[in-house]
Amino acid sequence: MRILVVEQEAAERKQITGLLSVYGDCDTAAGGAQAVEEFRRALENNNPYDMMCFDIIMPGKDGYQVIKEVRDIEKEKGVTEDNRVKLVVISEINVGNNVKKAFDLGCDAYAGKPVNPDKFAAALKKLNIIKDSAE
Repeated sequence: MRILVVEQEAAERKQITGLLSVYGDCDTAAGGAQAVEEFRRALENNNPYDMMCFDIIMPGKDGYQVIKEVRDIEKEKGVTEDNRVKLVVISEINVGNNVKKAFDLGCDAYAGKPVNPDKFAAALKKLNIIKDSAE
């Protein structure tokens, strides 16, 4: 599995990357604009990301813009629903309207900060992003 971790804070980027590296190869980006470009480049090189994790508040482009642009790129490139990247928002902003907006734009999961590894893994399993180790 290919994962893109987008986080402006180096310490949090390292923590999230460490958590996710057991599930696949992780690349990182420090902001939304870089994330969209990395996503586009990976898709054009036929090596797309399986999952992207990012915050709502980021420099350049916020998480909402990232969700919209990634989904627009997928539509433009003819990516089917089954092959879309899983978009996971990891944010301290957990107010109902913010969560609803993220899902309305096309995110697949929403997790709070600080990241609880067990809850995060359970959410990824529910979305079939990762499998139980017993499978």
